[in-house]
Amino acid sequence: MDYLEREFSGIAKCGTLYDSDPLKRANQEMIMAKTDQLAFNLYTVLMSRGQDQPSYATMTKALDFLNMQLEISKTEFFNSKESYSMEDLFAFPFVSRLFYLKDSELHYMYESLDLENRYKYLFRWFKAIQAKPELNDGRAIIPVNAFKNWLVELSTTPLGKKPPLRLPTKL
Repeated sequence: MDYLEREFSGIAKCGTLYDSDPLKRANQEMIMAKTDQLAFNLYTVLMSRGQDQPSYATMTKALDFLNMQLEISKTEFFNSKESYSMEDLFAFPFVSRLFYLKDSELHYMYESLDLENRYKYLFRWFKAIQAKPELNDGRAIIPVNAFKNWLVELSTTPLGKKPPLRLPTKL
């Protein structure tokens, strides 16, 4: 993000990525650091089908933090922004994968996380981002169907093995 800020913040539509207020910028960076923890541990949790307890615990702590940030926000987006911003777009691909577990081959993980109740502010945020037409075509941030296809393949792969990497053929 630092590179994008440095190289592209002067371009007309881009604006600045980071807030000029040092406290708000620190909060942006903290949100992104917790999102990094979520991203790293999410893959481990998915690959273990929820059995890797240390990664599961770290992932839920990151989710607790993100949910709390949205709870104190004055809007449905991070840092009380009127619309989505850098930190929302940074977090969405990882948080959304958890919500896309619903009605998937790994639905039981969705149920065990109790996402809609335990993380109600994240759920509201997820719905708000999803409602943005420019982000709601299933391809803008995360190809939903490709992820669900991967979950089907993952569910039939023996535990401890990775499904083969390939370009999604049907999105």
